[in-house]
Amino acid sequence: MNYWKNRKILITGGARMVGSHVSETLVKQGARITIISTNISSRKAKRNLRNMRDKINLIQTDLRDLKQCYKACQGQETIMNLVARVVGIEYNRLHPEIMFRDEVLISSNMLDAAVKNRIEKFLVVSSACVYSKCTVPTPENEGFKDAPEPTNEGYGGRKG
Repeated sequence: MNYWKNRKILITGGARMVGSHVSETLVKQGARITIISTNISSRKAKRNLRNMRDKINLIQTDLRDLKQCYKACQGQETIMNLVARVVGIEYNRLHPEIMFRDEVLISSNMLDAAVKNRIEKFLVVSSACVYSKCTVPTPENEGFKDAPEPTNEGYGGRKG
């Protein structure tokens, strides 16, 4: 039996690099996917979704707005929270507090919306950006030895 067949899944960040691969895999499994993206008209989003655009529901919204999160979660069974605010390395380095605040706000809003909408399952993913400078591939014993690199502090600090 296929667990994912006809399952209603909301994927935040589903038009980005990792999210689009997760989305495509779940579409092939027969899941009913809704993807939230902050910029559905970007070249990257269009390219990442080109093989499944007619098989998904795509909505553009700002996940920093709790009401929009509530609405997006209606009727879903599972939420895969893969979203991350992507602004650029220099911005991340200069504004770690803004990056951290926005990442926490988005996650908090999605959790609140999931509870309000009685979502059955909620998945959160991490990132390699949680690690300090380390060897690649990174062995588990190197994890969290120090703060994330300065260019990843706000983003990586929240993902840990």
